[in-house]
Formats: sequence, C-alpha cells, structure tokens
Amino acid sequence: MTATVATLTWTEQADLDDPHEALRRARAQHWWASNAFGVTVLSHDGVRALLADPRLEGTGMMFLQRFGITGPIFEFGSNMLWSTRPPRPWTPNSERRADRASAPRRR
Repeated sequence: MTATVATLTWTEQADLDDPHEALRRARAQHWWASNAFGVTVLSHDGVRALLADPRLEGTGMMFLQRFGITGPIFEFGSNMLWSTRPPRPWTPNSERRADRASAPRRR
C-alpha cells in the first residue's frame, strides 16, 4: 500500500467492464479512495476504524432537522439504521449476544 490516495472516476471503459479490478488497484494504493461523491472506504479495517471513531456520525438526522422535518416522518427517520450510532462497533459476537438477550427465559 502506498501513501497516495487513489481516485475512482468510473469514466474509463476498463473500469466499467471490470469494477472489481478498479477497486483492487485503488485498494493497493490506500485504504480509501476519492470519488465524485466523496470517499470510498476500501478495507474492512478502515470501515471498523471509522465506525469506532466518535467524531463521525451519520448525516441522516442532520438532514431531517436542517429541512425542518418533524412529526411522524421525523420519528420514522430517527429509527432508521443510518440515523443511529451503535454503542460499540459490530463484531460477529454482537448478533449472538443480541439473540441471547432477546430469547425467552425459562424459570
């Protein structure tokens, strides 16, 4: 991996024909790449690091608040996955813990 951040333009025919190869080339350069929409995170470790970073959060609620959306639509949006921040990063054991916690208990 180099220190040079890749740019994913998706304008080259070769990239459109084989997008996975374009992503592999970008990943060989850096763990993220710039694109027309912002950035693309190219590694699992990069995603995990960003999810654990308290400085980052989803923009969903900000957009609802900025545009003055209230009432049932706001309530619906506030329960969406992109609007909530998990208390800790997801791990394979998280689902098992959630399953055990929600399972009925015998007495």
